[in-house]
Amino acid sequence: MTVFDELQQQFWQEHGYMVVRDAVPAPLLEAVKLNIEEFLGKDLSDPNDWYREPMYPGGIVNMNAHQPMWETRQYPRVHEAFSQILGTEKLRVSVDRTNMNPPAGPQWDHKGTIHWDMDSTERPVPLKVQGVLCLSDTQADQGGFQCVPGFHRRLEEWALTQPADRPPSRPDTTDMHIVDVPASAGDLIIWHSALPHGNSRNRTDQPRLCQYITMSPASVEHQLVALPLVRTHRAVVADALGVPEGLVELWLRRQRDADMVRVEADRVACYDLIPSLIRVEKDGRAQYLNPAWGRILDGKTLEAQRAHGERLELPFTGPAEGSTKRIREAMGQLPSPRFAPRLTDAQLQQLPDLFLAGPEARGFAGNLWDEHSAAQLLQQEFALQLDTQEAELTPLGRKLAGVDAW
Repeated sequence: MTVFDELQQQFWQEHGYMVVRDAVPAPLLEAVKLNIEEFLGKDLSDPNDWYREPMYPGGIVNMNAHQPMWETRQYPRVHEAFSQILGTEKLRVSVDRTNMNPPAGPQWDHKGTIHWDMDSTERPVPLKVQGVLCLSDTQADQGGFQCVPGFHRRLEEWALTQPADRPPSRPDTTDMHIVDVPASAGDLIIWHSALPHGNSRNRTDQPRLCQYITMSPASVEHQLVALPLVRTHRAVVADALGVPEGLVELWLRRQRDADMVRVEADRVACYDLIPSLIRVEKDGRAQYLNPAWGRILDGKTLEAQRAHGERLELPFTGPAEGSTKRIREAMGQLPSPRFAPRLTDAQLQQLPDLFLAGPEARGFAGNLWDEHSAAQLLQQEFALQLDTQEAELTPLGRKLAGVDAW
């Protein structure tokens, strides 16, 4: 089926993005919105709930393994739109997240981001695309999708005017024309990954809600993939504690955030062209770090979260001072029940001591708890049933997920 007519295809070629109207019907959107509410433990119709924990940088909610999200991923019109742009029906779908970006104010003021989710130095510029499904009507000033239209055609020329060691995922936006793209509930925005893009500051009185969906050509050689889970170990732990799953995600995230390493380089400083980045120079090579992931100690030293330090291959020498203590403190910050837990009161009272001992004490790998080791600990101690659940996928969904070959 053809989703775009000739004029829409010309718009895509020129501007590098497209709004697919009515890509997903309302009942599927409502199911995802309800899923977000359940995950966060918030009533999204109540403004007082918007700013309660858990909150997420940029509004990106770390949830992706839920049946309603698979219903939108495998919806035929979504696949047809990506197929027409990419020139093949044989695609794989990303298992991506959602976004809840509330109105800016004293409690929350996400100012927006402009970035790439690709290496913008790759040549030739590849055809990669991304997408976002609007779960509710999104005005231009509501914290939704923004981009620099047509930049996919100008990227190589622009790059010649930039430093050779510029950040590959963050542009200097000087002289860039950034456009906010409004859309209605059910619309799917697809864009060329070479467009600098992001979400914007929400200047309205309603939150922005969306689900990220991306597709890419499937590998020629099919590799067997298991059915994805829609009830994970993290959800099992949440029910055991009697809390929304998002609070378990926050507990685990605080441990990762506390796991800091000491980085020693030739030079460490804020980057002149993009002051919101830290530039780390070592042996003639430059890397760039978001300040949310670390802090400068002096002109040659910084602390960085271990996960990002490893991803960027930063030259770290060991744990940052006080990191072990902060990790233990994060382990002890277990969320309190908000509804009836599966564990008894006596079992809940044992949890702080069990988790404070650390995963190594129970024979698990690593120095941080994750959803799997936490669930297995509860199984060992309290015979908790790890009742995970697999996704229900259509024949198309099984191919998009990589379970079946095309």
